[in-house]
Order: sequence, then structure tokens, then C-alpha cells
Amino acid sequence: AMSALAVGQPADRLERFLRDLYLVTKPEGRITHYFFEAQHIGSNINIDTVYRLIALGGIVEKFAFQVGAKCYKVHISEWRKHFLGRGSGFKRGDNKKYLPGEDPKEQAIQRCAHYGWHTDSPDAADALGILDYSLSLIGEKHHPRPWRDKALLKGPHQ
Repeated sequence: AMSALAVGQPADRLERFLRDLYLVTKPEGRITHYFFEAQHIGSNINIDTVYRLIALGGIVEKFAFQVGAKCYKVHISEWRKHFLGRGSGFKRGDNKKYLPGEDPKEQAIQRCAHYGWHTDSPDAADALGILDYSLSLIGEKHHPRPWRDKALLKGPHQ
């Protein structure tokens, strides 16, 4: 019986996506760094989900190795600390919902707006936070982040 969370098809799609992206960008210069969010696995997560997440991370690492690029597992607490100012400890009320102003996904959307990226999507905001953090690892000399300079010049409340 095939599990609903089988990894073959999504692994194949991910590898095709990475290959297509590599080939499309190759004329401008090859991709030198790959980043993916490391799996954060709680004690109550389904083992099939754990297997799938780890397998897909392995696909990214394998592809980066094959094309001679560096690969980084980005941990959620690290990119959030960089992008939001703290990586954990977002306060929740009795009903386990985030207290007002404490939802890290909402904070990521607000931080994106501060940098001039306007999105309502928490997933897009997280991806942009990971991008900002990832480029900081490569270094300002190789990949400047002009949105940070613009935000600094604008001041905190614009």
C-alpha cells in the first residue's frame, strides 16, 4: 500500500524544479548557494511527515552537491532571530493562540512591509525572511541587501 505521504513524486518534482531553475539561470552565472528551512519536528508530528520532510531536504542537499554549490539548512529560530529580533518565545494565551502582536507570521508580514515588500501571505513573508537571513550568511560583499539601506533611510515609521 502506498502512503498518502509517499516521497517519490514530490522528490521527483522538487529535483526537476531545481534542475529547471539551475538551467534557466545558468547563462547569467550558476547558482552558488542553496538554502532550505530545516525541519522543525515536534513530538506529536506524524512519522510519515517527518520522513517526507527529511527526504526532501536531502534532495536539496544532493542537488547542490551535484552542481558544486554550497547548501545551508536554515533553522527557523535562527532566521527569525535575524529577521524579527527573536527566534522563539512568542507568547500564547490559555487557548494556545498567539497574544496580540506576538504572532511571528504576522510580525514577518510587518517586517516585509518595513522593507518595502507588501504581501498578505505568511508563507511569502517567511520566505522573504529566509532570503534576507540567507543573503546575510553569504555576505554583503557578494549579495548586498539594498532593502535594508532603504528602510534605514526612511526611518522607523514610514
